[in-house]
This record gives sequence, C-alpha cells and structure tokens, in this order.
Amino acid sequence: MKLDFLNQGIDLERYWNKKTLHFRNQDAVGAALPTADRLIGHIVGEFSSNEWAPSLDVNINASRLQEDGTTSQLMNLDIQSARDSYENGFSLCFGDLSTSIQSVSDLKDAATEVFGFPELLAITSYLSPSRSAGVLHYDRQHNFFIQKEGVKKWRVAKRPAVKNPYENLVYPGATKSFFEKMKKRGYEILLPKDCGSATYELHPGDILYIPPRVLSLSRN
Repeated sequence: MKLDFLNQGIDLERYWNKKTLHFRNQDAVGAALPTADRLIGHIVGEFSSNEWAPSLDVNINASRLQEDGTTSQLMNLDIQSARDSYENGFSLCFGDLSTSIQSVSDLKDAATEVFGFPELLAITSYLSPSRSAGVLHYDRQHNFFIQKEGVKKWRVAKRPAVKNPYENLVYPGATKSFFEKMKKRGYEILLPKDCGSATYELHPGDILYIPPRVLSLSRN
C-alpha cells in the first residue's frame, strides 16, 4: 500500500502539527481497506468453503451523544453488546486490528515508512449509525481519518485550544474548576467560542488530518 497523499514526507512540513488538511479522492488507500460488512465478518468469525474462521480478539468501545449534550460511553463490549449498542444509536470503535487483518497491517507498514516508530502508531476502526454525532474534544496525538463508506461531516477548530496537551480532553465533561486548575499548571485551555471553526465533508476515499490540540466533532 502506498500513501501517495503524504508525498513521501516532502510536504509534511506544510501542515504537520500546524493545521487541518483535507486530502480528497485518495481512492487507492480506502479501496485497500475492508468494507463494513467484511470488517464485521472478520470480528465475529466467518464461515466459507466449509472452513470456520474464528472471531478476532478485539477491544470494542461504544459512545453516543445524549440529548442533554453529555456523552454515554460503554467500554470493553462483547460482540453481542456491541451490536445492540449500534442498533441503539451508539458509534463503535474497534481497537487496533493491524495484527489480524492483512490490509490494516499493510496500512500500518506504509505509515511506518513515513513516520517510523511503529510502536507509536495505532489504527482504530469506527462504525457509526446514520444521524449519529461525535463529542467535542481534542486529542494529544496526530490523527488521520480515512473515510471508507458513507459521508461524515467534521467541524474542526481553526485555532488550537491549547499548547502541548499532556492528555486528551472531552469538553462536555470538563468543569470550570478543571479549566482553572489547568491554568494554574500553565495550560490555558481555550473555550470553543475562542477557537473558530471550519466544516469538512468526507466522502469515500477522502482523508482528514487533524493535529493535536485542535477541537473537533463529527456527524454522520
């Protein structure tokens, strides 16, 4: 698998750790990855040609934005609970499958050629029902979101919320006292209204890079 959109690292300095960037029509990357039905087939175990492939041991978490703006999270689900959660409007997050699915392993190998340090690279997969929404947050890590199927809208801040975050932050769960505490430690975290916003719409084959410190939320 080739990650041509990274241009072998030549253009990384233009945006790395600086700004969000939307890479359109990177069809070769998305096409190499499993579809939703194939992904679920890998996870639950498949039967083909009289052979029964066992299910994969993968961590599954689920999250849903509640009507009051809070987030409901379910951790370490079995496959039956994950299915029930999905049918009740939860988005599912599957842990790193790069040791179990060849195309995901190929993606990690290609990323390692660009960035090095495979132990610092993690590939997670998401399955979200229609009309679901993510939660406003920022991460401390760099993120590349590859859209395989469907359409997802991202609302992303134009200005980083903080410098050098030491952990990820979910805004709906942060209290005023938390922001005051962080300020005393030298982390002056901006409120969303002070960060501006831009909207990106991802279609199959698109990739979105979001740097650390930048607020984002997604909607299907």
